[in-house]
Amino acid sequence: MSRYLNGLATSNQRATVLSVKGLLFNIGYGTASLIFAGMVSLQKKEFGKIDDEALKWTLESQPWVFLAAFLIFLVVAKILRFPKEIGK
Repeated sequence: MSRYLNGLATSNQRATVLSVKGLLFNIGYGTASLIFAGMVSLQKKEFGKIDDEALKWTLESQPWVFLAAFLIFLVVAKILRFPKEIGK
């Protein structure tokens, strides 16, 4: 990802672009962690599942959550259609 962004960004914007990339990755990891914890908590609280059942259900649901998030990403990326070169 960094190599791709290096090729797109002009030299005076490269550090900023890579910093934003790092920030967005960290926000993504944090969001995924919160969603995972929320799903486990919801299963335990709302459906009365014990810890092992809630964790198992959440882990089995992860591919579907990932697929939904990926499809949303594709739709948003198609709508936005970023320019070929950053900063121009």
